[in-house]
Amino acid sequence: MKNQKTGKYGEQLALEYLEKLGQKLVVKNFRYKKLGEIDIVTNLNNKLHFVEVKTRKNDNYGFPFEAVDYKKLEKIIKVAEVFRDQNSLTNLDYQFDIVSITLNPTKIEYFENVTM
Repeated sequence: MKNQKTGKYGEQLALEYLEKLGQKLVVKNFRYKKLGEIDIVTNLNNKLHFVEVKTRKNDNYGFPFEAVDYKKLEKIIKVAEVFRDQNSLTNLDYQFDIVSITLNPTKIEYFENVTM
């Protein structure tokens, strides 16, 4: 499986996982110019969840969540601010989450409310 296909497959698995937790999809792959992209935005009890999904075929080179560093989280925060402004959602609470997926063996980890 190519990296892009692996990523898209991981995003689908993550969305299914989040929906089982009761979260409702707001948008997938929200991109703002060259600033960056947020993989998944969901809503649970009027709180927005900005979700970064990291998928790897195996953990030979580390765990997927380790790929989300300070710089990446900083970009996600900036794009989330744009999203909230553009959609008039500045009144809603929000948080930043990571879904880390390893495909072989299959393992899904959910890290809620991550900070820098």
